[in-house]
Amino acid sequence: MNDLLRVTELPLRIERRDQLGDLFLSQSAPGDVAVIGLDDDYLTFLSTAREHGIRGPILLIAEEPTIVTGDLHRYNALVLDLKRIGSAEVRNIVHVVLKLAAERNGRADDNTCGDPGDRSDEAPITDVLAIQERLDHVQKKALPVILAFETRQEGEAVTARGICTIREVLNEAVVLHKFKQSLLLRSMKKDMPVRVYFTYKHRNHGSSVSVRQVAAGELTISVPASLFITREMRIQPNPNRPVVLYVNIPNEPTTQFRVMDISTRGIGFLCSRDLPVDREYSMTIMLPDPQAVVVTNGTIRFKKDCGDGIRYGAEIRTHPWDEENLAKYVMKREAEIVGLLRNL
Repeated sequence: MNDLLRVTELPLRIERRDQLGDLFLSQSAPGDVAVIGLDDDYLTFLSTAREHGIRGPILLIAEEPTIVTGDLHRYNALVLDLKRIGSAEVRNIVHVVLKLAAERNGRADDNTCGDPGDRSDEAPITDVLAIQERLDHVQKKALPVILAFETRQEGEAVTARGICTIREVLNEAVVLHKFKQSLLLRSMKKDMPVRVYFTYKHRNHGSSVSVRQVAAGELTISVPASLFITREMRIQPNPNRPVVLYVNIPNEPTTQFRVMDISTRGIGFLCSRDLPVDREYSMTIMLPDPQAVVVTNGTIRFKKDCGDGIRYGAEIRTHPWDEENLAKYVMKREAEIVGLLRNL
């Protein structure tokens, strides 16, 4: 195994063999990687991993594999046969997978299917002095900072958010304190990827950072390497109480699309249709709480192929009454997600 895992990109944590599987399933964060010894119960582990929202890739390595490869495609898992492929090639495959995971862990905003409700099209701010100026301004004015990270609900990724302020800006770290949602701190772990958002000169800024240290009432994070200008943040619906979206596509039957996230002015959804960017469509949105139907026009602003469909982000323009219902839904859903943290 040491020969197969000659990588330095990821911090290592060693646990007992008989406990590692359960620990990983219960404690892993987005971007974590585990090497777990499995015997004949590999399908049980893969099934449990899927229930926990862990989508892989999962590599199963064996000299004499007895695993039925036909069972693995739906688990995003792959068998690496040491005897047939050779240790050198297996090592290369493992190295590439772990390197990609490390890079992804270093930039939490890099969603597989993109985040159409987050970044604007403007170039990111990378100048160190400009970043320092913005952080110092937010700290001195005690402006609110939104801290966001991914958690799971019914196997689906949802974003939990909370408000805090900057206590101190250091050369290589930023210290946050005064958390409005104390449950947020309890969910933090060292090296966990998180996102921070704040306003500077009437513009929303965001960045991906990692947790350096968790202390009583305080959280130390890495200094942002870059800042991007953000649009209004969206929220993911409850998988058990989804937001329903219908898009009026000429010469197409009425089809329900999967809503990935929503705000008062935008909606992200997944579908198999090829819709052109900047095209306007009539949309019907059905909210679960408050129970309301919003009929509006939406313009496609974002598009990215995700393998199992195409991810779209649309800008919507609603009547003030409809916007109020959307705002109520977002607020209630925010409170619901914060409540999830009690069970973490």
